[in-house]
Amino acid sequence: AWAVGHVAADWALEAMDHPTTHRAVFERAFEASDADIALLDGEWPVLEETLADLDCRIVSETWLREVDDRPLEVVDAVESKLGAVDDGIRFGDRLAESVTVVELPADLVSTAQGIDPDRVRAIVETNSVAFATENGGSRVGSRAAVTDTAVDSETGDDNDSSDRRNAIIAELAAVLEAKYDAVTIEDDAVVAEETAFDPALAQQVGVPEGPKFGALADGESVTVDGETISPERVTTERTRRFPI
Repeated sequence: AWAVGHVAADWALEAMDHPTTHRAVFERAFEASDADIALLDGEWPVLEETLADLDCRIVSETWLREVDDRPLEVVDAVESKLGAVDDGIRFGDRLAESVTVVELPADLVSTAQGIDPDRVRAIVETNSVAFATENGGSRVGSRAAVTDTAVDSETGDDNDSSDRRNAIIAELAAVLEAKYDAVTIEDDAVVAEETAFDPALAQQVGVPEGPKFGALADGESVTVDGETISPERVTTERTRRFPI
């Protein structure tokens, strides 16, 4: 876990002369704190330059929160290959200093998130070292860093990066089962089939738009001009393919 060393309040920094004239003060603070990372809150461009000259790593509050107690070697591997934490990269449950970046099927990820976003995030977290996010970190993106073809330091098992990707795809396909009647995984796609209400068929048999449309969509029969229209008469089988 992180331990806080010296803290410099805004007013103290503002009261200082140009930071470069106090280089020795910063050096002593880092030595006394046994620190090599500085958390800066706000815009301090000159101070950033001064700290950079001291070979100090400058991070944000977001970086500190997301990295937590992970080894810096893991963090460096992720940020060098997948992207920066401040740009939306978030960490999964696995730890590895050697990672491979894989592309996740964007359409499959998006559709699964529309069904159960929490479950999708848990799936990606469980199978990855880190992953990209969108919308301020609230949605899983389409890229992930997974353990390289080596021993997974989290489990001690031998893993191929493609195995992790395949595991994610299989679990995302399972999420689709909550919406679709049948879901299968083929070599190049996840195939989802459903029988759904077809408004065009309903209009063809004389069902007016409105509440009766809704009833048929909910699986209830309706009566139009004395004729009973069952949901089965106005449904269509649809197949959707999610390339993988």
